[in-house]
Amino acid sequence: MVLALLSVPAVAQTPANWTQASPETSPPVRSGHAMAYDSTHSQTVLFGGTGNGKIQQGLFPYLNDTWLWNGSNWTEATPQAVPTARTNHAMAYASGLNQLVMFGGAINGNVGLAKDTWVWNGSNWINQNVSLGPSVRYGHTMAYDSAHNQVVMFGGNGPFQPGCSYLGDTWIWNGSEWTQASPPPSPVQ
Repeated sequence: MVLALLSVPAVAQTPANWTQASPETSPPVRSGHAMAYDSTHSQTVLFGGTGNGKIQQGLFPYLNDTWLWNGSNWTEATPQAVPTARTNHAMAYASGLNQLVMFGGAINGNVGLAKDTWVWNGSNWINQNVSLGPSVRYGHTMAYDSAHNQVVMFGGNGPFQPGCSYLGDTWIWNGSEWTQASPPPSPVQ
């Protein structure tokens, strides 16, 4: 597993190289978080991950905080609705749908997995309460397909068992519901 840590100071990329930024505020150090740029609201949204706090039951604490990057500084958001603390979830911004969508992840200290879908509206998380959709998972990937105006999600890991349960399924988010796709050639699980 590859872990990426977010820590102070932030680093910004310019067309030619990386430049270290020195924001006044920054999120606490973490790994397993998800981030996506929301072009409608001109902000990068960061949610959750695993923190660097007191270890409980052999695990670092799971986070459910939302941070916004405006290009020069981080601000902690205070949404009315907040998804369950999680790590190894996925987010993607669908510009044609004007939605930043988040799905799944590991919750409850690695004893559970989520299969919930949340949309960020610029200031609040909205649970989509989707009845049909992908199974519980963590470590999956999502990206926006602008040619078809949809978010594509692939793979990940299923329920915790001895060994891993690798998933090789593909799902499409159209802005209101998930549909399973069956592409003729598909990556191997």
